[in-house]
Amino acid sequence: MHYVAGGDSGKSMTKLTLQTGEGNIRVSFPTTFEETDTKTKTDLNHEVYYQGTRYLVGEPNKKLNRINRTVRSKEQEVHKVCLLTALCLAIKEAEKDENSNQIKVHDVTLTLNMPFDDFLDKNQRDSIVKYYQSPKMVDMTVDGVKFNLMLKVLPYYEGLGAVLLKADEIKDKRVVSVDFGSLNVNYLTIDKLKPVVAECGSLDFGCGRLLTSIKKLFSSKGIKNINADSEILRALSGDNEFISREVIEEANKLIETHVESIYSELFDLEVDVDNVQIIASGGAANLYEPFFNRIFPNKNVTLLKENTTFANAEGSLKLLK
Repeated sequence: MHYVAGGDSGKSMTKLTLQTGEGNIRVSFPTTFEETDTKTKTDLNHEVYYQGTRYLVGEPNKKLNRINRTVRSKEQEVHKVCLLTALCLAIKEAEKDENSNQIKVHDVTLTLNMPFDDFLDKNQRDSIVKYYQSPKMVDMTVDGVKFNLMLKVLPYYEGLGAVLLKADEIKDKRVVSVDFGSLNVNYLTIDKLKPVVAECGSLDFGCGRLLTSIKKLFSSKGIKNINADSEILRALSGDNEFISREVIEEANKLIETHVESIYSELFDLEVDVDNVQIIASGGAANLYEPFFNRIFPNKNVTLLKENTTFANAEGSLKLLK
């Protein structure tokens, strides 16, 4: 069976959208894995066998994260294993009512995000395609179910997916796409749906550093055992009876200062953040959303509320039509 899927492999979270006749299936989990022959699978991870190695994938525990967080390239084993795992989980959901014992080959066209400056380099585009399409037939077992995948990979640049979701509205406009990630904030000016090569870049203001500061704040207040990003986010939402409103307000001040730094950096780089529409995407956009209208003076940030986290994966599906 042939599927099309949009992939968005992030330093913090792996996101994938699989298109089916009955709608889109979304899968996301932390970009983490551990190679192990001995540890037992838990409800927090997925047991994966790939190319002779057993992995526990997607556990929300940074201690298991083998990703090199200083490298932006998606040509890392953890990215590949996590993205293929997400694809298998989505196919499993799509075929849940079918005979699971039948051996099938799944032909999949998959989009994959790249930093914009890497995307401009044809050699790097070709390299990432070769990396994900090798071997030609992917044999993978996820949570006891075997998958045979034939992949065709189409790279796209980060931030494009979110723009494509708004294509009809902005096709005659100039906008700035800002992807708020865990490691970087990527920005790109797009004029009438075409990228302005001279007006793109990446800022070292990922939410990972911010969440580490919030974790340290909690620790200084005697609040222990909050380690994973998901646990910090739940605590900020008030879903922890041991954290007072005063501490949450202190954490919110850290977030506000962080967003102010992003705005100031973009302004100093002469990105047109005050005069054109800003399309915000990425997993951190929801965290920052309460502060956008306070900090961006013209209140010109558009947040794709229903699918901010999946905006790039979902929007990239439009490239396959």
